[in-house]
Amino acid sequence: MKSKTRAVDIAICDATFISRHPELYHYTTRAGLEGIMKTRTIWAGHYQSLNDSSEVQHFRERFSSALALKFDAVIQRQQLSVDQRRFYAKEGGPEKLARDFVDSLYDSTFEHKENYGRVEPFISSFCTHAADRIYEQTNGLLSQWRSYTGGNGYCVVFDTSALCQLLAEEFDRLYWLHLSIAAVTYDVDGVAVDREFPTLFEACERNLQAFFDENAEPELNTAADFWEGASRFKHRGFYEEREVRIVAIPGTAKLAEYTKEEHPEFQVQPLPDIRQRPANGPLRIALFEGRNVKLPITRVIVGPSRNHDEQAEKVKIARDLLGQAIPVTCSETPWIPPVGAVPKGRA
Repeated sequence: MKSKTRAVDIAICDATFISRHPELYHYTTRAGLEGIMKTRTIWAGHYQSLNDSSEVQHFRERFSSALALKFDAVIQRQQLSVDQRRFYAKEGGPEKLARDFVDSLYDSTFEHKENYGRVEPFISSFCTHAADRIYEQTNGLLSQWRSYTGGNGYCVVFDTSALCQLLAEEFDRLYWLHLSIAAVTYDVDGVAVDREFPTLFEACERNLQAFFDENAEPELNTAADFWEGASRFKHRGFYEEREVRIVAIPGTAKLAEYTKEEHPEFQVQPLPDIRQRPANGPLRIALFEGRNVKLPITRVIVGPSRNHDEQAEKVKIARDLLGQAIPVTCSETPWIPPVGAVPKGRA
């Protein structure tokens, strides 16, 4: 699905993703459900406030090592002299070349060493049960109930196609550098990052080839492809979460000013509102804020409870918030709290 009104279109998602993941599951607390229903928004949190402390950075080493092989193939195709090839090897060869290139991408984006303002992903997480049994699709996943609801939770089920359409409209409405929704890639055995993110590696190879070609135009999409890869590559320890995520990277005033100077036809949209939500919480963006949209919620699963009375009370709360139009069901999974579990609030 693509934006229709921006000068430069981006892929919010694709038809294959929608067909594979027709529903997305968002596990949250009572406060989270109340926030979603009352504000008609979905919160996206700053990547540094997420559970995985290696967010964005975990991609660096795998990206660099895989890119070294691609870069070496480009170098070998060039008509270099013997002295040039010796110098190339002496200076560190493909490993050093790839490492420097990857470092430059991190420096100019996530590590804020350029003057165009911050490039920071905000992430909203969902779970996909597309490959799970009917039981998990109907009752939810115990590990998710335990991790994100603290025994007082709900699972909000969204229609993927309609959610993607809302995201496309959101991209047209505000100034985003990047906005997309896709499944996370986990760093498990057999995963090759060059196969998972082919457009990124192709763009990097074209960048290097452009260095050798006269009058070659630089590859303009490397940064966007890089943001996508780094924001969707996670440590294997989180594999059981089956995560699908919205990655939202807001534009900045400085970058808008620079782009307008270089491209006068560029239409500057309002910046997304980044602030602490709640007031003493981490930085977040409320997607669809101020639009009063009807979120594409198909049903809500009431999470496992310690007893029947507690379950009945949670059903009543859900029904009061949702009205009669949205189905509410109860999970049949027994509640087994993890040791030392602490509810995380609206996620």
